[in-house]
Amino acid sequence: MMSPSPEAELAESLANEVTCPICLELYRDPVRLECEHNFCRACISTYWLQGDQAYTCPQCREIFPQLQLKTNRLLANIVQRVRRLRFDSSASPVTNRRESVGSGPVCEKHQEKLKVFCKEEDVAICVVCAVSKEHKDHNMAPIQEDSAVDLKKHICTEYDELLQFLQSEKELLCSQLQADQTRLQQLRDDQLKKMQENMEEIEEEVKKLQAKFEEEEDNDFQALDVKQLSERLKKGFEEPEAVYEKLNVGLYRGPLQLVAWKKLKSIVKPTLSVVCRSPLSESARLTNSGVGLCLQSAGLGGDGVVRAAPCTLTLDPASANSYLTLSDDLSSVRYCYTPQAQLPEDPPTEESRFDFCACVLAKQGFETGKHYWEVEVGDHSDWDIGVAAKSAGRDGWIILTPENGYWTYGHQLCPLVGVYLDYEGGQLTFFDATDMSHLHTHVDASFSEKLYPFFYPSAESTAKPLRLVNPENWSCRKDTQTETTGAF
Repeated sequence: MMSPSPEAELAESLANEVTCPICLELYRDPVRLECEHNFCRACISTYWLQGDQAYTCPQCREIFPQLQLKTNRLLANIVQRVRRLRFDSSASPVTNRRESVGSGPVCEKHQEKLKVFCKEEDVAICVVCAVSKEHKDHNMAPIQEDSAVDLKKHICTEYDELLQFLQSEKELLCSQLQADQTRLQQLRDDQLKKMQENMEEIEEEVKKLQAKFEEEEDNDFQALDVKQLSERLKKGFEEPEAVYEKLNVGLYRGPLQLVAWKKLKSIVKPTLSVVCRSPLSESARLTNSGVGLCLQSAGLGGDGVVRAAPCTLTLDPASANSYLTLSDDLSSVRYCYTPQAQLPEDPPTEESRFDFCACVLAKQGFETGKHYWEVEVGDHSDWDIGVAAKSAGRDGWIILTPENGYWTYGHQLCPLVGVYLDYEGGQLTFFDATDMSHLHTHVDASFSEKLYPFFYPSAESTAKPLRLVNPENWSCRKDTQTETTGAF
């Protein structure tokens, strides 16, 4: 084995004198404290940044009233010479260890790892930058090296929860459908069995009558009271109860993805600030925000995930009855007891105003597709909402039936109602939008013309305005009715 060269021996002996007591490696940008002890600028800065007490020397524990780091240029020159001496010799593991710690981004100015996040400038910096004049008064937090691991763990956990929730929702809905089918089939079987029993009793009664007819020689059977015979046949026979031939498909054919998304809001945390309290790198922050964006886009129809497009609606003043007052932003309406003079004077000829009933339509109409909107109807039950056909009559007293061009639901205590329209499917479904429970469904409707959202607010003097809750307000909406936006 070759003995080390004199240059290598000299380099190693000098290296012991120019080694930082914190990182145990050759000094990088050495600084001297008032107690005359030397450290790497990055090492002492990190030491003080992580400490809770005043500035102290790691070696002698002397306390300093303020931060004062003096660059030791003489020591820096010596370190540089030692590095040159060791350049041609085999480097020790201690030296290479510092050089190999190059994984991850480094500061372009100081060639140190980015270990601190500056909240004011929203940027990752090294510990040398953290104690510089540029950043020393800023609010900073250390970047934990295991933050990416925590982030990955959180993402996996959250998506596992989502998958588990969706799986349970699917199983619940399928089991409910199976239970409804079983119950309906059982009703039909019971009715069929009862009808068969009735038929057997009738056959037995007929046999008795035939036997009696054969036995009676004087033809007394002809004198038998026909009414009495009819009563005997009907006696004990129950009229079969009507059995629904179809399931209530509103529970199963509605906007299932939208219903699931509304329920997901109770378990989804759009941000990851709880898991990773310290700010992350740019890529991590993008991943962080991406979770919320992904869920938001899914809820609002992004990339066609939710096929029922949530609608942004506005009320149509030209259709409003004169006893209705609309807000300035046309998002809410309330009943008043005096006619309003500010309504438009010349409504469109093909879409006349409601001249007797206090109703109003939305400006937006639908001739195709699937659509969903929500309405705050207040804390009274005197209301109706739904859709109206373009040609539906608006003069005089209106009877809200499909035959008259109105598909509606109302007169229930349910402050927040969701409405789902499937035009091609001929379906209009109403939900309690606070928990997406099913309220009512119009099925097998024949929509053949343009449909407009329809609103009939309460006439109670203490009733709150009927208000449209458009998608942009879903995230900040409370489950209870909020104050009406827009001035009247």
